[in-house]
Amino acid sequence: MEGFYVAYLTGRAGSSLLLFAIRGSDLIGVDAGGLKYDGKVSKTTEGWKCTVVYTIPAGSPELITGADAPSTDQRIPLEFSLPPDFSNGQIIGIATPLGPVNAKFQKLREW
Repeated sequence: MEGFYVAYLTGRAGSSLLLFAIRGSDLIGVDAGGLKYDGKVSKTTEGWKCTVVYTIPAGSPELITGADAPSTDQRIPLEFSLPPDFSNGQIIGIATPLGPVNAKFQKLREW
């Protein structure tokens, strides 16, 4: 699980690219829109549980979900599950508090 990943994200209003790293149970990342991601990953019997907080900086462009960008920095908590083989190119739907996104994950390299 440890390593560097890319996630290709699409939503109702566009697409983006997320680069993130997992080391131990820690997850940290940033996307092309300037959002920052901090969280934890834990193994479950069905795959992986991700508990993430993403920060949307004030003045960001419209989000790929179609939600308006906030006028002040906003922290959004998000929990979702991933299958054991999540980085094999499959499309995974993720329900976020600001709207649904589809993600395709790829592992770039080991830690």
